[in-house]
Amino acid sequence: MSSDVTTLVDFSAFIDPESITEIVSNVDFGWGDFFQPHDEGELFIRKDIPIDKNCFRHSMLVSVAAETQALKHTHDEPTFRLLIDGRATFNGVEYKAGDWLLVPRNYPYDMVTHVGFKALVEFGLQYGSPEVSEVIPL
Repeated sequence: MSSDVTTLVDFSAFIDPESITEIVSNVDFGWGDFFQPHDEGELFIRKDIPIDKNCFRHSMLVSVAAETQALKHTHDEPTFRLLIDGRATFNGVEYKAGDWLLVPRNYPYDMVTHVGFKALVEFGLQYGSPEVSEVIPL
């Protein structure tokens, strides 16, 4: 596939994770259901995740079992999550596969999942919270 047109990304419009004060997600941008069936003839879909990722140095894949909750906690740095399978509720808002959310530094939140989920989670350097004792069965 060849193209003579180059589309440049406007990085100035990206979200600075260090400047947000509440959870930001794809829902705020009206993405809808990204992992939906393709329209006829539509072979390839892509969307920019408009987040400046300079502060994220560590990526991990996380799998959370069904009927699990993480009690309200915070992180010393922003955290990014992209759900790749399942569903989870963060601070009362449900997210599904294809959704992403960015949690600000020191922002209290909890998580509940009835079906379980898998996610790509990105941190700066201080990953590891919540403590295992804060993750409990429902």
